Amino acid sequence: MRTRQLRHALAIVAAAALAACSAAPATSSSATTTPGPITPSPIASASAVAPPSRVSSTPAPSVFQQGLIAFSIGHGDGSDAEVQVIAADGRVVATVPRSGFHFDDAPAWEPAGTSLVIDSARGGKIHLFRYSVETKAVTQLTFGDRFEGYPDVSPDGSTIAVDYGGEGADLGIWLMDIDGSNRRNLVPPPPAPAVDSAPAFSPDGSK
Repeated sequence: MRTRQLRHALAIVAAAALAACSAAPATSSSATTTPGPITPSPIASASAVAPPSRVSSTPAPSVFQQGLIAFSIGHGDGSDAEVQVIAADGRVVATVPRSGFHFDDAPAWEPAGTSLVIDSARGGKIHLFRYSVETKAVTQLTFGDRFEGYPDVSPDGSTIAVDYGGEGADLGIWLMDIDGSNRRNLVPPPPAPAVDSAPAFSPDGSK
């Protein structure tokens, strides 16, 4: 899990740096500039960049996607974390509202870039929720005693892939409709102690 978070965090920082460079005005070759101080990024674990409104896009960070960055930030032990949305310049656009201490994690953009699917322990068990960046509404999508985490949304916005599990047991990778219904198994669980986790759709949604 930490490897995935570190990989995404490095990708976000690299994308932001490249975007800043590409946005800088051109200067003459005789101009002399003095580099400013480098401010460490506050991002603890990053997940996705909001894609433009086209179903063939990929949610991976890219300097060509002029969207929003969603990530989870909190304590290193994962006991308390929240999901934030920021612009490419670091401005905080939205924070998923919470009540009390729990963790919200693993945000995944829906294709239109206006809503996120996250996993959260706000109800005790870890389930999936949808957060609307526009209306700020949080809607619970899954219920019960099972674990549903690390969601990813298909490029056409119709399906969620999720890591599914029970009490100490990995139950493989599952698919469900975007509203949390019609749950079905995609990848059976591997033999213990191996686990399958963090599913991600291919850009065209075929894998």
